Amino acid sequence: MDGTLRNRLTRANAAGNAYLKTGTLQDVRALAGYVDALNGERYVVVSFINHPNASQAQEAHDALMQWVYRGAP
Repeated sequence: MDGTLRNRLTRANAAGNAYLKTGTLQDVRALAGYVDALNGERYVVVSFINHPNASQAQEAHDALMQWVYRGAP
């Protein structure tokens, strides 16, 4: 747990079970890597948000990681 994600999901179950890289540009936020889910599966996760409000994407990215961690159907 290091880099820009070290302070995120600190109280969430996905913390320590996600290996991710972030990326930012003007109006763009990205997150990619993999998550080891509760069901024992490893999922590849890629989220790319290209929108003028992309700077507010952190909550959506965190929710995606939690959803995948719980064993996305």
